[in-house]
Amino acid sequence: MVQEAVVLGEQVTYAEAERLCIKHITNRARPDLHGRTVQLIRWQPEQRFKPATPSVSRRLFERIEFDRAFRMLDKHHQKVLLGWYGRVDIKPEELAKSWGVDRATVYRRKHRAVQMFAEVLTKCDWQG
Repeated sequence: MVQEAVVLGEQVTYAEAERLCIKHITNRARPDLHGRTVQLIRWQPEQRFKPATPSVSRRLFERIEFDRAFRMLDKHHQKVLLGWYGRVDIKPEELAKSWGVDRATVYRRKHRAVQMFAEVLTKCDWQG
């Protein structure tokens, strides 16, 4: 699963980065907060009572990590990813026309942007 690969600092592949883009950009209107949950425990020894531990969806953590990594990308790569994955109704030819480039350049830019995103996900220090 991509979550474990990102958290453990392993190499994130192109396919995993692309899957994350589809999951969090293309399907952003569909909140999927079901599935495995993680409990956050924040308790200090000097506290008299242990506070309630809220359960948080694992997808929410993945989304936070996705957003952090996405903000680390260059604006140009962000624009390409949002153009490609954020607007499903727009064809690559229409993107090429609006960006003033040919169709092959759109595919090249998308490929480079996903590669850069995979590198950012791999290099990120998720522990702090």
